[in-house]
Amino acid sequence: MEMIRVLLIDDQEIFRLGLRIVLSRYQDLSLDCEAEDGPTGLTLVAERKPDVAIVDVWLPGMDGVEVAERIREISPQTRIILVSGCFDDAAINRGIELGVDGIITKTDPPTEFANFIREVHRGEFCCSPTVLESPLVRLAAPLPHVGETP
Repeated sequence: MEMIRVLLIDDQEIFRLGLRIVLSRYQDLSLDCEAEDGPTGLTLVAERKPDVAIVDVWLPGMDGVEVAERIREISPQTRIILVSGCFDDAAINRGIELGVDGIITKTDPPTEFANFIREVHRGEFCCSPTVLESPLVRLAAPLPHVGETP
C-alpha cells in the first residue's frame, strides 16, 4: 500500500491536532509535517516535497491562495487542497483559477478529509458540496466531489 505524505499549513493548532488524529487512523495517510504559517509551510514543501498539501485560505501574513501558487512553483507534483472554516467566493475562484486540486471546508466530516486526500492524490478534483452550492462560484464545468463519478 502506497503511503500518501501530507503537509498541513494552518494557523489553528486545534485544527492541526484534530486532522493529525483523524489521519492517524488510516494506514495509507501520513501527516508528514505541519506549519502554522505560509513561509514555514513553503520551506517544508521545498524540503519534503509532500504528495498533498492542505492549505488554509486564511493564513497570517500570506493568504492560502498565494501559498498554493508558490507551492506550484516549488513542487509542481504536490497536489493542493484549500481548506477553510469560512470561504468567500473570491478566494474560491482564485483557487480554481490557480488550478488547486481540491477545496474542502473545516465543517466537512472527518472521513471526507481522508477521501479527498486519496482522490486528489489520484489526480481528481474534489470540491466540498457546500462550496459547490455557492451561487457566485465561477466553475467552468460542474465538478464532481468525493463519491461522484465525473
